[in-house]
Amino acid sequence: MGLVMAYIKRPEFAGTIYEGHMTFAIRTFWICVLFALCALALRVVGMEFITLFIGSIWAVVRVVVALTRAIDAKPILNPQGWVI
Repeated sequence: MGLVMAYIKRPEFAGTIYEGHMTFAIRTFWICVLFALCALALRVVGMEFITLFIGSIWAVVRVVVALTRAIDAKPILNPQGWVI
C-alpha cells in the first residue's frame, strides 16, 4: 500500500523537499524485493536467512533515516542511492 501511495503522491510533492522522500521510499521497496529474490535464490544453499537479515537491517536503517529527515523537514540527500 505504501508503494502505491508513494507513486500516487510523488507528483504532488514535485519541487518540495518531500519529492526525494517519495523516490527514496519507492527505491527502498524495490531494493527490498531484490533482497527477497536473492534470498529465494540462495535458499538452495541455505543462505537465505543471512540475506534476509542483512536486507532487513538495511531497510530499517533507511526507514529510520527517512522518517527522521521527514520529521525534521529536511530533504533526502541522495534519493537515487543504494545507501543512506
